[in-house]
Amino acid sequence: MPSQFMPAASEPVAAPMRVYRRQPVIVRQCNRLAKQLARLAITRLRPLCEQALQTGALHSPADVIGPDLPLAEWADFYTQGLCSLALAAALVDAETPSEREAQCPRSRLKPIDLLGWLPPILQASFKQVLLATALTEAIAELQALSAAFPCLSAGEQPATQATTLLSRVLQQEPLIYCYEQFLRHYRPDLRQVGSIYATPAPVVSYMVRSVDLLLKQAFALRQGLSELGRFEVVDPATGSGAFLSGLMEFLYSQFLQQAALDRWQRFVTEQLLPHLRGCELLPAPWLVAHLSLGLKLAACGYDLRLQSDHLSLALGDGLFWLAREPARTGLPVLIGNPPYGNFGRPTRYPWLRLLLQDYKRDLGERKLNLDDDFIKFIRCGQWYIEQAGRGLLAFITSHTYLDGLTHRRMRESLLASFDEIYLLDLHGNSQRATSRELTGPDENVFPIRQGVAIGLFVRRRAGSQGPGPVVRRATVHYAALRGTRSEKYALLEKMDVDTTPWQRLQPQPRFYFFVPRTLAHQAEWERYPSLPEIFPLYGTGIKTHLDAVLVGPSDEAIAQQIAAYVAQHAQEPSHQRPGQGSAVTTDASRRGTPQHKARLLGQLLSLPPQEVYRDYAYRPFDTRRIAYWPPAIEAGDHRFALMRHALRPNILLVTTRQLSQESFQHVFVSKTLTDMCLLSTATRECAYVFPLYLFEDEDADAQKSRGVARPNLAPTFITLLTRRLNLRFVPWGSGDLLTSFGPEAVLAYLYAVLHAPVYRQRYREQLSSDFPRCPLPTHRTGFRLLYRIGNRLLKLHLQASLPCPSAYVLPPALATRLQIDCVHYTPDGRLWLNRRQALEGLPPECWHFRIGHYQICARWLQERLGQELSPVDYERYRLLLAIIAETQELMAQSSSALEALLS
Repeated sequence: MPSQFMPAASEPVAAPMRVYRRQPVIVRQCNRLAKQLARLAITRLRPLCEQALQTGALHSPADVIGPDLPLAEWADFYTQGLCSLALAAALVDAETPSEREAQCPRSRLKPIDLLGWLPPILQASFKQVLLATALTEAIAELQALSAAFPCLSAGEQPATQATTLLSRVLQQEPLIYCYEQFLRHYRPDLRQVGSIYATPAPVVSYMVRSVDLLLKQAFALRQGLSELGRFEVVDPATGSGAFLSGLMEFLYSQFLQQAALDRWQRFVTEQLLPHLRGCELLPAPWLVAHLSLGLKLAACGYDLRLQSDHLSLALGDGLFWLAREPARTGLPVLIGNPPYGNFGRPTRYPWLRLLLQDYKRDLGERKLNLDDDFIKFIRCGQWYIEQAGRGLLAFITSHTYLDGLTHRRMRESLLASFDEIYLLDLHGNSQRATSRELTGPDENVFPIRQGVAIGLFVRRRAGSQGPGPVVRRATVHYAALRGTRSEKYALLEKMDVDTTPWQRLQPQPRFYFFVPRTLAHQAEWERYPSLPEIFPLYGTGIKTHLDAVLVGPSDEAIAQQIAAYVAQHAQEPSHQRPGQGSAVTTDASRRGTPQHKARLLGQLLSLPPQEVYRDYAYRPFDTRRIAYWPPAIEAGDHRFALMRHALRPNILLVTTRQLSQESFQHVFVSKTLTDMCLLSTATRECAYVFPLYLFEDEDADAQKSRGVARPNLAPTFITLLTRRLNLRFVPWGSGDLLTSFGPEAVLAYLYAVLHAPVYRQRYREQLSSDFPRCPLPTHRTGFRLLYRIGNRLLKLHLQASLPCPSAYVLPPALATRLQIDCVHYTPDGRLWLNRRQALEGLPPECWHFRIGHYQICARWLQERLGQELSPVDYERYRLLLAIIAETQELMAQSSSALEALLS
């Protein structure tokens, strides 16, 4: 019950203060330089470049990038290029060996001195920019910033050692790190849209060293990467050049260890530059890659400005480039970090769509997530190696393909194409729910939300020489790293493919998971019918894409939200899209834009309210209102074909197909329109809705009668259950369970089974990657017992019946006013709502109870932070706690009943 004062000994433990570690001096200097350059770029350089392009003082090298780039993008390209030249000039050591011997005063390079590192086709353009009269003052400021940065290799320390040490501090190549920091201030939107996230140096080091070992072991190349020329290295998504730079550094270190630096110059000219190729889609990172690799070669004693050679870095789509650029040797090595998402863009090339069909065949899925860019690069790289007959693919990508259900044909194809597969799962997916109490913090090696994995795919032998194809089944090795980012970096720097603690997997047919799965009781699991086999019509819940506008506590609040949104966006100007010519495509007619949504919502406001506003199962025990008009919910996520059956009296079973957390507790029930995130907001854990009854499309008067409803139960399942129970099936209600049973009896039985802890524990592996399956009753007695338990659970969760009096864990409300300033539970059963008041007597098992991803007791209060808990609200909370307490009692009963059935 409410306590008037909080004893000092029981005060909530204060959150630990965040520890801010002081960054090394060189890191702060790099960050300061990048920020200063970004400020100069925004305030001076870019406006001046735009003005110079408009007046004709500068020309656009359309033969390099293409003629369709808008003027603003040309200005941006020049701006980023100039700042990148300034960064490179700041990071390079201008002191030559002759100057050191002569003890001449130190000189510093200017941006114009580094033009020799750019591709020849750009050198004239950037020389014109650097010498342009209109940019004189701004260029002088660039040079001043460059000259103010301290040299990395000051004193007698060799340049290679200095840059290597700096790379370890920055965890990236210096120029790449500074460029990313520059982008963070200059164009933060470009990093996400363009997927400009350079691979950390420890990841690059692990992959390069592992490739070297695999070349020695799988292809009998005794010198590994040093035998470049007998094979080629290709990075189809070069970005800023992190992997090619890491490979150069590794090769130089090999020559240094072998005391063979006298052969280095010749090796670079004859083997490295001709057989090291890359391609990048975005012009600015492509330019930075030239500078970064030029800087790396200069640090290794090979200055491209003094040679006739140049880097083989193409500008364009790496997928198309791979298709038209055949392997120059019989052993291609593909390495890199391709982009992950595709932001809804369709696959452009018909030949690539045909290749991707190998990953999509016979899936039978309603929605395929197989058009992400990283999947296209893996498929294209796989094809590239198949054409060569053998090869090595080393990519770091999203880890979703390791255990995603829709990726099973992809995994099957990779198994058939390669001989050895090494998968190092680096985890770090903030979109997947994990138990921090068990696993501790898990951070990503990139500053992104999507978890990643390193994949090394080895194809040793060429195609079959006989009449039939070679039947391959790759050996799969799996390992995982969890922990903080620094911990993962430290381990990656120490490990390689030989020292990684691999676990050998045997992917089983149907799913071919690339993660460890024991799948105990699999045979009996597959004998049970799955929910889609029981309920033929099903689908995911509603996804409005605009919850803050379309969902609210009342109809009036939603109407105000819609009116405010329309007023805000309807007056915003529309823009003609580049390259559309006279066929103007405005924002108001382009799907997904705020202007288009505002136009649709404006039409919604004119509809009669009784046709629009409905109850909405938003979260467990949290029913809100929604403005449900399918045309206003884009991309087909209104699910009207399914949800129209929820517009009449009905019961909908809600569960998931995949889990991103360790335990299955993702079952609930609804009687209204249902949200896709009813059970969880974690990735993969979308809510699938199975309506119990289906309604025919008839006139409104006829739809009110029961005669137009039919059960959403498969005839084969009804027949099977009828034979098992020896009861007659009735199409409505529960039946008397003596001579008949009905759809609601089936649902109650299923609901009890899915809530049984013994069921959830016994099939925990299967439930993480499949729809729940239902053990069939062996006799009427067990069916009736589970029906009674499930029927009570349904009434509780639909709040159609009050809990038993014994389930109320809190006393009735008192007159005490309770202000919800915090939500803090202590092991002694106290729930503190502010510094002075707490609710007492709340059992831990009730407090920690979850439905799906949500901790119900905590979430209800967190939704009301800053509000006063009125007596009415207090009674509602008591009711919620009582429902949870009785639910736990019923779950224990269902477990006992089901255990007898399964034994």
